[in-house]
Amino acid sequence: MDTIGETPRFDHGYYMGSFIAASNLPAQAWKACLATNLGDNPYLITEDEEEGILFIAFKGPLDGSAVFEVGGHFGEFEIKSENGGLFGLVEDGALVHEGLFNSFLHMWENSGVETQVLKAAEQKETIVFTGHSLAGAIASLATLSVLEKHGRKFSIFCVTFGSPLIGDNKFGQAIRKRGWDSKFCHVVLVHDIVPRLLLTPRELIHEPMEALLPYWSTTMKEGSNEENQSVMAGITLSNQQIENFYYVVLQHVSALVTYSNPAGSISSTNMTRRNIKSLFNLSPFRPFGYFLFCSRNGAVCIENHEVVLQLLHCVLENSDVSLDWACKNCISEHTEYGSCFSRIVNNRMRSGITDVRVHHELPAATSSSAICIALQLEALGLGVQNVRAQLALHEVGEDSMRLSINSNKQIVELSKAQKAMAELEWYKRRCTDDGIGYYDAFKQQKDRKDFRANINRGKLATFWDEFIQMVENNELPPDFQCRSKWIYSATAYRQLVEPLDIAYHYRHDRHEVSGHYLSAGRPRRYKILQKWFEDKMQSEKQEIKPRTRPASLTQDSCFWAYFEEVNHSLENYTTESMAKLKEFENRVNSMIDAQELSSEIFLENSSFMLWWKNKLPEEYKLTSPLFPLMEGGWIQYALQ
Repeated sequence: MDTIGETPRFDHGYYMGSFIAASNLPAQAWKACLATNLGDNPYLITEDEEEGILFIAFKGPLDGSAVFEVGGHFGEFEIKSENGGLFGLVEDGALVHEGLFNSFLHMWENSGVETQVLKAAEQKETIVFTGHSLAGAIASLATLSVLEKHGRKFSIFCVTFGSPLIGDNKFGQAIRKRGWDSKFCHVVLVHDIVPRLLLTPRELIHEPMEALLPYWSTTMKEGSNEENQSVMAGITLSNQQIENFYYVVLQHVSALVTYSNPAGSISSTNMTRRNIKSLFNLSPFRPFGYFLFCSRNGAVCIENHEVVLQLLHCVLENSDVSLDWACKNCISEHTEYGSCFSRIVNNRMRSGITDVRVHHELPAATSSSAICIALQLEALGLGVQNVRAQLALHEVGEDSMRLSINSNKQIVELSKAQKAMAELEWYKRRCTDDGIGYYDAFKQQKDRKDFRANINRGKLATFWDEFIQMVENNELPPDFQCRSKWIYSATAYRQLVEPLDIAYHYRHDRHEVSGHYLSAGRPRRYKILQKWFEDKMQSEKQEIKPRTRPASLTQDSCFWAYFEEVNHSLENYTTESMAKLKEFENRVNSMIDAQELSSEIFLENSSFMLWWKNKLPEEYKLTSPLFPLMEGGWIQYALQ
């Protein structure tokens, strides 16, 4: 394999791995899971008073029918914002596992655990949701529920053990773009079959899971036989049934990885992928959050969800072990998570891995990156000859480097865009000094400075269109556009420049040809930037503080579009004209009360003032909700 370069390239999994290595958090969470399985309640709360951490461990469903006989081919169903009032931030059309979602919803609404969470949050305690096996899915959904309702006001974290994948890529994207990936750490023993379980059609796993769920539950209560893994007394499945179970899961994981991410397979061709698609109905479920892969040699922490999927295949398919060993360990490892934490805590994290010994057989690598990958392969229990795993780990560094380069480039491009923004700010002030707002000046295009403003408008449109394209093509970190710097920059751009686009639309009479701006002329970029802002406010549950003086920029960037539409409606009087006028008047009054309207609209020659003076009948003005404002009240507002 070609070397990557002299500088190791890590994704954020390296830092999460370092955090895990320096803490006792997984061991405490696992202890809470064990204690929960000993009781009859659906959850158990334990507290680490010294650290101020509250552990809430859940118990998973033991009825395979309730979990594996619902939903589509893989148990999936389409989640909507009205489902139990949860996950309003997840776009309609996202898929989640129906059986696990229903199990979570029943527990969440009937157990009283949400009240306990709110009480703990008021006491400023850190809350750690945790769960083993199917309960890990419930812990993840509980974490998402709290994040959706309370944003970052609560200090919460989720640790799961051997949890299956529960949501599709759209579900994961909603989590990643809000920066919530860092709230989830999924611990996976490399041969544990359960994390791959829902990548297989439910009819093929229902029967073995009916036998395995009680066995795993009993083992969790009585303690796993880690000294003799070949002994699995209590399983009602024959060796042949276990082997078939292992193979059917492995086949579907392999097909999913090969087809969904062909770049990860050096031998795949278009014909091969078409054949696979015709043979396999591929699972929609995908990873989200950080995955801590643990073996007897160490641990590797990975954030990249595509690489996680590839590793879920590589380590299960490990050709260095016998079939008999793999089949038995894919079952027995599911309850043996307690064995890996001493290695994580007692050994240091290196390049996202925990080493238990010095490796004396490293290849003659020419770069630290190649050494890093070799150590990661060892920690996963794989040999350096495992090409698929090498490519996957190589991809982590390459992807991290690519995103870093693109991020830095966009920061430079933003600084250039700020120059155009500064010139438009100057343009706005000049127009105000001339006694006419910049909206009306741009619409009239009578001065050279108006022409220059149009050039800057075009530059900024190009910058933001290219930025949005990079976000949609996954060429930037998933949460990049949701970071405060970009949200504020995008909002300032929208509020300053969109009025110019509205003026351009009506100056060229486009409303007569294609329709009004709001219904037919608003560029897609403004809709996307506005949604990013609204999602940011909602996801972080930010309360906008009342303004103490009028905004320098009208906060609703579509204000002039509302004005133009009601103005033209009155000129061409229709049955909707009065209703639109009343709606516009109420909108203006609300914006005045919130001081969200720029005082420049009250300049003597602004379209808004001329409309009030010359186009509305005198008898109507006396009854208008705007009358107190327009007959002198605006002066006090503008002088604040």
